[in-house]
Formats: sequence, structure tokens, C-alpha cells
Amino acid sequence: MPRGGDGLAFVIHNNGMAAALGAGGEHMGYGGIDNSIAIEFDTWYNAERGDIYQNHLAIHTMGTEQNSPGAPARLASSTDIPDFSDGNRHTASPLSSCA
Repeated sequence: MPRGGDGLAFVIHNNGMAAALGAGGEHMGYGGIDNSIAIEFDTWYNAERGDIYQNHLAIHTMGTEQNSPGAPARLASSTDIPDFSDGNRHTASPLSSCA
């Protein structure tokens, strides 16, 4: 199975810092941001975080606590997505599945 980098995330937060930035790498820029929700497009398997093996889309939050890409913060996930590491352009929309 091809692998990309760690992935990317769209994050909404209300922690009082306009330019909040979480930890990099396996944290995809949102790990450690409190009072946030992240929609992650994850293309790398991080076993130590209880990650899903396949490329996946997931929603993570710890409520008002520091967010984490780990399994305890995962609200929902799907592996029914295209291979984001294939070099092609992909579009995500709340009205349809990823293409």
C-alpha cells in the first residue's frame, strides 16, 4: 500500500489564539490545540497512536482539552476514500463522498 506523508487537517478552534499551531509530524499541526475539532486526511500509519492502518478521513476532538490525533479523540472515521498519496488532485465536500 502506498504511503504519503502524515497527512493534513482542517481545524476549527476557540482557544483564544488567532494563530494557534499544534505539534507537527504525526500530530498534523493540531495535536495539543485545546478547545478544537479537526478533520484529518491521514495517509500515514502511526501504530503507537492507535491509528487506522489504511489511508483515512477522521474527526478528532477532546472537547475543551488538548486535541490529539490518537484513538481516544477519534469521533468518527472512514477508509472509504481514494488514495490521497497517488499524486492526483482530490476534492472533499460535505455534500458528497471524497473523489
